[in-house]
Amino acid sequence: MHITRWLAQGSFLLTLVLGVISSREVAGAEEPSATTPPAKTAKVAGLKGRAQLSRDSGTTFVPLLTGTEVRIGDVVRTAVASALDLDLGVGPTVRLTESTLVAVDKVSESGTNNGPEIELSLRAGEVLGRLKEGVVSRFEIKTPVGIAQILHGQFRVQSRGYVVVLQGKTLFAHVPPGGQPAAHTLNAPPACYFTPLAGVRPAPRELSREVSNQLKAKLEK
Repeated sequence: MHITRWLAQGSFLLTLVLGVISSREVAGAEEPSATTPPAKTAKVAGLKGRAQLSRDSGTTFVPLLTGTEVRIGDVVRTAVASALDLDLGVGPTVRLTESTLVAVDKVSESGTNNGPEIELSLRAGEVLGRLKEGVVSRFEIKTPVGIAQILHGQFRVQSRGYVVVLQGKTLFAHVPPGGQPAAHTLNAPPACYFTPLAGVRPAPRELSREVSNQLKAKLEK
């Protein structure tokens, strides 16, 4: 199955790929609600360096400042030696590190599981964050090589398919070039990480420290 086509189908195929995991762990298993959930807007909660915003799918960009509203469909990118905190308005705040490109696909108050739902497309770079258990019913980060579903905890997801979990649980459906989707579970502690070549492994101390320091760094409000 072509990767682009598979990713476009989003959480439905993610649930199928991860069918070995109980429905309590994979959000979106219930019937869709009859009404369209209300959309939320995000905002820039912190910024170091420079960032830009596009409201035409990444064709043109304008400078982005702290406090700027980010709407559904917007694309955000950070410059070299820059970072940005994006408050998604329904629970978590995610951090975009340098040279990162993210599209905000969905942020809703209530979804198929009667809880907030978040969908981001990570086209380049990396996204970090913390998510408390039970805050959202579904939080997905699409990458060019798979989909990460954040259940709870502290995480880092890179566009090339590298995933680190310091604490909590994340599911990653990886689609290798020319291959079939494969389910991977990252459950910590102890801290662990996933690479497309090696699968899930214990995280080295240096990697855990790197991600922890990225999460702790303070940005200008």
